[in-house]
Order: sequence, then structure tokens, then C-alpha cells
Amino acid sequence: MSEIKVTVNGYGDRNLVLRWTDPATGERKAKSAGTRNRAAAEREAALLEKELQENDFTIPGRMSWQDFTWAYTDQVFPGLAEKTQSKALSTFNTVEKYCKPKRLSDITSRRLTRLAQRLRDKGRSEATIKSHLAHLKAALNWAVKEKYIRKLPDFPAVQRAKGSKVMKGRPISGEEFDRMIDATEGIVGEKAAESWRRLLWGLWWSGLRLGEALNMTWDRRHTIRVDFGGRRPMLSIPAECQKSGRRQLHPMAPEFAQFLAETPEGDRHGRVFRLGAIVNPRGGRTGKGDITDVNYVGKVIGRIGAAAGVVIDRKTKRVEEKVEKKIKGKIRKVPTGRMVDKEVTQFASAHDLRRSFGFRWSRRIHPAELRELMRHSSLDTTMRYYVGHDAEATADALWEAVGNTFGNNGQNGNNQPEQENEKTPAKQGLS
Repeated sequence: MSEIKVTVNGYGDRNLVLRWTDPATGERKAKSAGTRNRAAAEREAALLEKELQENDFTIPGRMSWQDFTWAYTDQVFPGLAEKTQSKALSTFNTVEKYCKPKRLSDITSRRLTRLAQRLRDKGRSEATIKSHLAHLKAALNWAVKEKYIRKLPDFPAVQRAKGSKVMKGRPISGEEFDRMIDATEGIVGEKAAESWRRLLWGLWWSGLRLGEALNMTWDRRHTIRVDFGGRRPMLSIPAECQKSGRRQLHPMAPEFAQFLAETPEGDRHGRVFRLGAIVNPRGGRTGKGDITDVNYVGKVIGRIGAAAGVVIDRKTKRVEEKVEKKIKGKIRKVPTGRMVDKEVTQFASAHDLRRSFGFRWSRRIHPAELRELMRHSSLDTTMRYYVGHDAEATADALWEAVGNTFGNNGQNGNNQPEQENEKTPAKQGLS
């Protein structure tokens, strides 16, 4: 229904009626021509049709999809974080690829349900589908507010599959982190190794996100800044560096404060983490000066995790099958259009170091304090990701609290205490 066609209809000896279909709702509209003369009514129909076509945006739903995306990026994007802008653009591209809308009114409940199913068929996770629908819903809510469409279409419910994990990764152990430290030189080279190891230690002790750590400075305003001037070491975080958009003075973990205090006072200027350029095996450089690109640094840390053999997860993912073909004398992988199941191994990333930080502190402080330390927007996020998910660690804490005399340490093969006269927890009145 990309065009509006006005027709002339007659009803007995009354004035002729002009009728057309509302492209936004599919409803039939009618208006009196004000005359019984068909020729005059046809002229009125042509004028009304032209008026409706020219006043495209005054009729909800008549706006083209392309014009809508341009309007949204022009008017809404300046107030969004850069990462949110990137995700919204990805959502628009996904909608164009699988829904192929010509007009904004083409985004219906049925097409949204079909979009979610197409993404599942392509092997996208439920979390990815939920993210796309959330960004699209935000955009369409804005369209309703601007009266580009009359109402929001119904969105399909997306639920996390049973048995799926809350975290995309997992906390890593101290032994696994040591392996990453040892593997660093083999990935970044001898000259840059010390600066990259320092970044890994900083992420391990601070719990900062990678972008936050790379932008942290000793003395620059409008960045995350180290503040040693108060009673306790703090991080001063400006509003533009916060997901919440609020300025905050954030408590610093004691281990991270001690780590930073090792830096001589004369060197406390500029960026806290200044990475050396990586030298590849051929002698060329993959970066010059300070390396601050989050995506690039994240990929390098992922390579370090893979070199250390720190496996975070193994999962089956639906991907498009590719076959090798000889094209213009070169062997290239060409997609076949068929989807196949492929086992994907996920190695430790920078964010897994943040998860490790959060898990360690979840054993030491209360959930409300952990929420503030991790800078989560709600306690529910903290509880969902970091509290109550490791039965082994909880069991260790319980037994250590009363003295481990009945655990896996200090017992024989019959699961009995090595000394018969040793008191067991049951004999101490513990159940």
C-alpha cells in the first residue's frame, strides 16, 4: 500500500463519495465530493489524491522506512552513547535484511514475529534477538511520539532458553590468569609485553570495563581519573563515561589502589595504561604509539586467552556452511546458503577479568555493596550474575568457617576422618 488511490462512488440520488484506504491502518476512508456530477467528482478525487500523496508525513504510517531511519539517526542519535548508536544501526540493518520494509507501516506484529524466527533459523542467540527487538521497540516508540505511526505493534516475547547460562563467559581462576600473563609476550612481542601485562593486572584488580581502563588517566578532566587526595583512594568518573550518564565518585578496590601506588609520583600523568605497539613476526608494527582502540585491544586480549588455553565455554552454533572454491586462481571460501551446526570454543576475554573481580568480591561483601562496586544499575543485576551461582565455592566457605575436617582435604578413601578420635562436624553438634 505504497500509493493512495481515491475512487468516486455513488449512492442513489445523493452526492458522490470519495473513498480511499488509509495506508497506516488499512481502514477505508470516505469524504463527500459535494456534487452529483461525476466529472466534477473525478476532479475532486484527483485533487484529494494529490494532496494526500504530497502530505506524506501528515498521514501516520506513510513515512518511508529509509526516511524514518534518517530522521531517527539525525534527531535521536546525538543523545545516545556511541555503543548504543552502533547497536541501533545494526538493528536497522537486520530489519532491512530480513523484513525489507518500504514504509514504516510495514513493521507489523506479524513481521516482527517472522523476524525473530528468521534470526533463530540463522543461529542467532535469544539474547541477540532480544537486543534487536529492544532497540527496534525504542525507535518505534519514538515514532509513535512523533506521530509517524498511530500505535506500537505487538512485539513477540523472547525468553531465555532453559538451561542456558546467564553469563556469556565465566570468572577465571588465579592459575588461569597466570597462564595469560605468561602467554602475553608470545602475542605482543618482548618490547610491548610489560605494558600489556600491566593492563591485564589492572583489569584483574580493578573490575573496570576495558574501555574504562584504556581511558583512565592520572590527571585529565572529562576522563575516569585516579583520586588519591581523599581519605580513601577513589575513581572520579564523569557522566560521559558512565552507562547511567551520572557523575560518580567510585570506591577503589584496595588491591587496585596498591597496584597504582607502585607507580612513581613523577610518572603519574597522562593515561594510566599506555600500551606498547605490537611487533608482528615480519617486523612490521600493528599500531603506533598509545593503543586505545577498544575493539583492537579486546581482540589482542582474546588472542592471549587463546594462547594460554583458557577455555571459557564450548557451544554449538548454527553458521552458514562454506566450501573452498578456486576463483581467479585463488582458493576462497564461498558460502553455500545452508546452515550447519558448528562447535565454537570461546576463550578468555577482557570482560572475563571483570567477572573474576566481581566473583571474588561477591565472597567478601554484601550484595548491596557489590552492586555499588560493580556499578550495576540495580541489585537484580548483581544477584543474577554474581551471587549464589557457585555451589562449590559456597560449600568451601561453609566448611572453612568451622574448620575443614570432613571435606576432601585430610580424609581417607573411605570418606572417614584419618584419626578416629578427631571430632567431626556432626560430633560438634553441626548438621
